[in-house]
Amino acid sequence: MLSLFVSSDAALRPKLLAVVVCATLFLRSSTDENMAIVYAIAGETVHLTCPLPRPATPRIEWFDLVYNTDPRPKRIYSASGRRRGIEPSHPNGANYRVDANNFTLTIRNVKLEDAGTYNCTSRQDQQTLYQAYYLAVSGHPLCNGTKLMRAGQTGHYSCESEFSGNYQPKLDWHRGPDNYWKSVDKFEVRLAKRAFDLKASEVDDGTTFTCLLKFGDVIKECSVNLTVFYPVRDLVIDPIKESFTVDEEIRCSANGSPTPEISFEPALDPGRTGFGWRSITIPRSLTGKKATVECVATNLVDGRLKTVRKSISFSVKDDVGGDSETGDGGKKGQSTQSKASSSSGAIVGGIVVGIMILVIIVAVVFCVRLRKDKKPTKEENGGAKTQPPPTRCETQTTSVKEDEV
Repeated sequence: MLSLFVSSDAALRPKLLAVVVCATLFLRSSTDENMAIVYAIAGETVHLTCPLPRPATPRIEWFDLVYNTDPRPKRIYSASGRRRGIEPSHPNGANYRVDANNFTLTIRNVKLEDAGTYNCTSRQDQQTLYQAYYLAVSGHPLCNGTKLMRAGQTGHYSCESEFSGNYQPKLDWHRGPDNYWKSVDKFEVRLAKRAFDLKASEVDDGTTFTCLLKFGDVIKECSVNLTVFYPVRDLVIDPIKESFTVDEEIRCSANGSPTPEISFEPALDPGRTGFGWRSITIPRSLTGKKATVECVATNLVDGRLKTVRKSISFSVKDDVGGDSETGDGGKKGQSTQSKASSSSGAIVGGIVVGIMILVIIVAVVFCVRLRKDKKPTKEENGGAKTQPPPTRCETQTTSVKEDEV
């Protein structure tokens, strides 16, 4: 290389100098502790800035050590004076864009092959500055595993993601949204993989296993939903009691996968239905009778029909509002209503009597005051004591007292 600089061809020296400068910059950037690491998922868009001081218009260049075919870096973009733009000869130039104002490099539709070192250089006068990036690229996580199996069978589950560059994504399995699930790493070239085996049981039916990929600040996930087939079981009738009333409800439920079909024998008035349960209502035609109802739950597992039965015997009473268990609920209800009516009557009577007494007291006080105001003195009657004639008020008071007696 040094012999080229002492060559007599002066026109070749500037080009060789540029190559040496670029190689020196990339040698420094590859060992620079301040190199920025950028994590990206394949298919996304990445923005690499060029934060360099530019008091005047410098010469800006973007290089990479990704698509170069020799030790020299590959030029992506150059801007000097009025001449600027993506290098037409760059093999990935169709996916590159550089902002004309801040010289940010945008890589669209990132591929695994884009992983590597990128460098922005700014040269002005005798000063050269640079900013280096290392782009690490990972694929999306891909979940594989058994989705349908019988209780007791063993399923195999794996989560994998391709990656390129010097940084590998971290994979972890979780049962449900939060619970960490133990798994092991499977090492392959440029492939991160995490796997586990599961012997399925009835409690695993409907479980979702989620694989989380963590790549720098990026988090992606995939999942597998598990269905475990098992025969119908846990048949329950509710409520269990000796007597029911007309229109009262009896409910039957069972567990199983696939979801059991519920029916009643004999088929009474249909009630409500839901996931793994059904109800009936007591018809009026059974009033005063004893009845037996059987609940039947069935499901199909491995081509074989599984059936569970359970029955209940009871009597039926036509007392919709009473207590069906004691038999005298109606009498208790009537007694309660009679007591309530008597209490209401006593309260109303007490209020009326209180008002009458209050009226009498007010009348007596008024009449007493009126009599004192009209009592004659000795001088007015010539010294003789005479009884004043009864007033109208006294007559009214007397009549009121007689009525009271």
